[in-house]
Formats: sequence, C-alpha cells, structure tokens
Amino acid sequence: MSQYTRKGRRAFTLIELLVVIAIIGVLIGLLLPAIQKAREAANRASCSNQLKQIGIAAHNSFDTNKKLPPASGYYPAPYSVTASGGITGSGNALIHLLPFIEEEVLYKSWKNTTVTTGIFYDSSDLVGYTSALRRPVRTYMCPSDPSILSTGLHPTYSGATMGSYAMNFLVFGTTDSSYAATGYDGEARIPSTFQDGTSKTILFAERYARCGATGFDNLWNYPTNHNPGDVAYQTGKYNPWFAFSGSGSTATGVGSKFQSQPNPWTDTATCDYARASSPHPAGMQVCMGDASVRSLSPNMSGTTYWAACTPSGNDTMGTDW
Repeated sequence: MSQYTRKGRRAFTLIELLVVIAIIGVLIGLLLPAIQKAREAANRASCSNQLKQIGIAAHNSFDTNKKLPPASGYYPAPYSVTASGGITGSGNALIHLLPFIEEEVLYKSWKNTTVTTGIFYDSSDLVGYTSALRRPVRTYMCPSDPSILSTGLHPTYSGATMGSYAMNFLVFGTTDSSYAATGYDGEARIPSTFQDGTSKTILFAERYARCGATGFDNLWNYPTNHNPGDVAYQTGKYNPWFAFSGSGSTATGVGSKFQSQPNPWTDTATCDYARASSPHPAGMQVCMGDASVRSLSPNMSGTTYWAACTPSGNDTMGTDW
C-alpha cells in the first residue's frame, strides 16, 4: 500500500442504513401512543374543569335568582312578565349562564334595546348570525370534540358558534309521564327538583357539536316562541338538550344511553344527535346536580344511565354507577 494512501471513514452500507431507519421507526411507534395518551389526558382534564365551571355557574345563578335558567325562555322573570318588566332576556340555559362564567359582556350584547315591551334577546340576531353569535365561548368547547373547529365556529352556517355540552331537558324543561315536552321553563330548584339526589342526577353532559350529516351547531339555538309545538326547533340537532323526546325514539329511556366516540361523527347512521356523546375513550364526563364531575363508563347499562337522567324517578342506581 502506498504511503500516500489515506484511510477514509467507512460509509454506511445500505443494510445498516435500513436498520437505523427501522429502529427510528420503532421508537416513533412507541412514542406516538404515549404522546397521544398524554394529550388526551390533558384534554380530558380541561373538559372536566369546564364542566365543573358550568356546574358552579348553574349553582351561582340559582343562588342569585332562586331558580335555574330554563331550557328555553326568559330569565329570571317568566315570559308573561316581560311585557311590563323589561328585565329579562330570552334564550337557552347556556346563554343565561354566560354572566356566571365571566361572559357578562357577551350576554349583554345579545339584548335588543330597540323594543318597547321589554328587553329580550333579538331573534333576528339569532336568524342572521350577527356579531354575538360569532363569539366562541371556550368554556363551552371540549378540546377532544372531533366535530368542533379550533375557532369554535361552524364551517357552514355563517360562522355560528358551536359548543360541546348539552343540558338535561328533564331538569331545565317540563315533561309529561312519557317524557314528552310540555314546556321549556322547568323553573328547577336546588335541591327540591332533585328528589333522587343532586349527586345522582345529571345536569350537563358532553355532546358533539355536530353529529350526523345534517348536524347543526347546538349552542345558541332556542324556540323563538317557547312553545312545545314549535316543531321547527324541537329536534335535538337544533338545541343543546338531551333526554328530550322531541329528538326522536332514541332520546329517552334506557335506549338513550350516551354514545362513546361515535365514528365517523359525520355519518347520520353512526352519530345519533338525539343522544349525548363523548369523545373520550374512558367514557363520558358529566356534571351532576351538586356541581361535581363524574365519568360514566362506556359499559354502563342504559338502565343506570337513564336513572341518572331522571331527577325524580325514584330510580335505584345500578352497581355500575
């Protein structure tokens, strides 16, 4: 060998390079599930905290007005008082809770001060999706909900606001013995309305912001005339309600048990807008009547779930509670 010959660094062979790439691929494969699990744990904690805030807001609204807000209607004064009182606004419970989650400015922006028969929320604002409707409320957005955009706005309906939570109609509205709606203002009171116990009755639950091919935003909608006969607004896909018979055959009773991660959520046959629905693999999170947050297992029976929906059904909770 010539004295001038240099010893060069030996290059990787093709086999060695493939081995290194394979090792990197395995490491990434091991890390991704851990990262996804950590992200879901953080999102779940955030969602739980938001439900807690909503529950506390409901209690604060009760302490202030001596009744919970309605599924739809004026608050705190009833509909019949508005003509002379001019002190209330019309909307669903999530609207009326805005002042109690530090969104009082948004709440006041809904008021139509041009009317002379009272101050109420402008129905034309609801139809036209004007400024107030385009204000996302982060407290009402679950970060794990796959159907909601990061902006909190609907991609199709003029940028209307979306939300990931719904209220138990059996608490906030009124029904007959068959759970058919008889009114939107239940005037619920704590604890007298919750005869089965506040810790055993669901107040709010998770529900996909959009569910099914015809899914609509479900945050601000409400029946403009507050009449159970207002068919156009009775379906669950238009309102942030569950346990409401107007939504269809799967909305009440043991068959109304929540859906766990319905996928694809855009498919009407897969995602049932009449039922509560959770994006979390560990189960659905709910806010109870005492403002505590509880996780319901996907394996929970429909009987136990429905017992938790009825505030005064004299139900015995199952062992899966």
